Amino acid sequence: MTEQEQPRSTIAGTFELALNLTDKRQIKMLGYVYSDDTAAEINKRVDEFQDVLDRQGVRCDIVNKEAQVAAMTQNLRNLRDAYDELAERKRSGKTLTSQQKNNMDNYERSTKQSKEMIESLTAAITEGKKKLANGSAVGA
Repeated sequence: MTEQEQPRSTIAGTFELALNLTDKRQIKMLGYVYSDDTAAEINKRVDEFQDVLDRQGVRCDIVNKEAQVAAMTQNLRNLRDAYDELAERKRSGKTLTSQQKNNMDNYERSTKQSKEMIESLTAAITEGKKKLANGSAVGA
């Protein structure tokens, strides 16, 4: 018998893997289990599907982290602008409210925390991009 003449395996079952990318996006993959599959073959097929989903998860995570960095960078500019306005108000002899004083007092701590978070996110983005480039998004 030639390869085309060999009887085809019958489908004995299915499996579905899903990955929630965001609250509104999800990827699903459906695979088949054939009657003559060994446990090793099934495991290999499922592992391959999971590797695909892992890679897509890393891609989505990078995009999300890049958006966070952009938002935090803008927030740092806003904090700086607000601080400058309050500092100018204080220099001109105007009275600051207790909330304004509190904002000025917390400026250094707030900007330091934001910069550390941006640094952490940037490192995670770099690591994610390396995983994608190496084709090893497994375990991400």
